[in-house]
Amino acid sequence: MFPKNIKFVGTPVRLQQAIDALPAVKGNVRSSQSKDNALRGKLLQIETTQLREWKLKPAMLRRIPALARERSNTLLQEKILAIAVTSLENMDGATMQELTALLWQYQEYRLAINAHFARKVPTCQGWLQQYYKAFRTEDPPKAIAQSIPDSISLYALHKHLGMQTSNPLFLDIAKAYGEQVSLSDVSSWSWSKLLDFLHSGYPIVVKQRVLEWVLREYCTDVALTQVLNVEGTDGPLHRLFLVATQFSTPWKRRLPKITQQHIRCVQRFQELNRWLSTKEVHRWKSLLQYIQSVSVHRPSGWLCVLFDTGALIWPMVKQNTALYWMHRSHFRTMMVPKMLQSTPIAITQWDQQMSKTDDWQVLLEQWINPAVQDIEISSESGAER
Repeated sequence: MFPKNIKFVGTPVRLQQAIDALPAVKGNVRSSQSKDNALRGKLLQIETTQLREWKLKPAMLRRIPALARERSNTLLQEKILAIAVTSLENMDGATMQELTALLWQYQEYRLAINAHFARKVPTCQGWLQQYYKAFRTEDPPKAIAQSIPDSISLYALHKHLGMQTSNPLFLDIAKAYGEQVSLSDVSSWSWSKLLDFLHSGYPIVVKQRVLEWVLREYCTDVALTQVLNVEGTDGPLHRLFLVATQFSTPWKRRLPKITQQHIRCVQRFQELNRWLSTKEVHRWKSLLQYIQSVSVHRPSGWLCVLFDTGALIWPMVKQNTALYWMHRSHFRTMMVPKMLQSTPIAITQWDQQMSKTDDWQVLLEQWINPAVQDIEISSESGAER
């Protein structure tokens, strides 16, 4: 008998012989390690106390901000902080401005730059020259936001400060400015400017506040047919509600009920539009408000649309025109357990059947009505119910 813990050990002799027979590499071998990776590796090997005794040269300090962006690496952040505090006098203005945006949350760094600015005011062109005194306060982003004129549009805040929207300090400034500024200026924005802002790198809470104001101000009386226009899904209203679907559920619950319903319908419309043709998905418009969820079983090509009282199983294959309706309890017992299997599902039982060529929307509206009574389950043989 074989032993219980059998181990097979093999060596690919022929493969090793083929590798040894390869000719020598010509030319210079390209290094796979970047300069930043090499510097990171060296810094992690040096004790922090030793780094506090060194003052790096300006050329080396220019490479530090790239490593300071790795904010999840706590050990590296500790060493970057030690270098920054010790070598402030050797930094050029651009490096100091870049590092301040990344390290301002550390009290030790704020104390060091405030002491440095007391001896030498920053002269580099940029936001640090104008707002360096804000780092003497307990909340620098809030202090900077309060010093910005209210006439500056929220959309143009990053241009006014000369910051990238990915700048960690800018994100905190934008949050503080978004809370204090009036949103009445948004009414003067064009649709393209509004949509660009909602897709920008501004903080999510700021974009949510702007979108909530727009939806309350202009969209409470909008009909769903205006959101899902017949011509297509490229209209500004549709794109506006599509952005709303990407935000969290707690935020959506703050909106008016009718707006929440429109957002859900747009989300269901997008889910159906992913799997159905444009002609087919537009026939679902009158039923969107009743849909609870949409799921797909790819091996079978079944699109399962769940309602409060049951589920409609729609074949995505064009040649198959049969539509199957199952009561909710039947769908749970017969389909849900099989949805994770990788083999096709054969539907042998259903409650109602119709065709894509029929006026299936009218029939479906009757079946999803909670007042409709349960009906006996049918078999594929077509027995009468």
